[in-house]
Amino acid sequence: MKTDLSTFWKNFGYPEPEKEYRFHPERRWRFDFCWPGFKLAVEVEGGIFIGRGHSRPKWIVKDMEKYNQATL
Repeated sequence: MKTDLSTFWKNFGYPEPEKEYRFHPERRWRFDFCWPGFKLAVEVEGGIFIGRGHSRPKWIVKDMEKYNQATL
């Protein structure tokens, strides 16, 4: 049975997350899944071994900036 992350939460009784939740007032950063009321977010890190996109050093540093701002 194939299950994606959208149905994963339901299977465990969690509330439906907001998808592509924009959390920063000035930047265009978004979380893949977010429960703003719980201050909980999930980011899906994919394709780290294919050498494209967010697996390159420049984008890893940008993701770190995003995660640090989210923590604040």
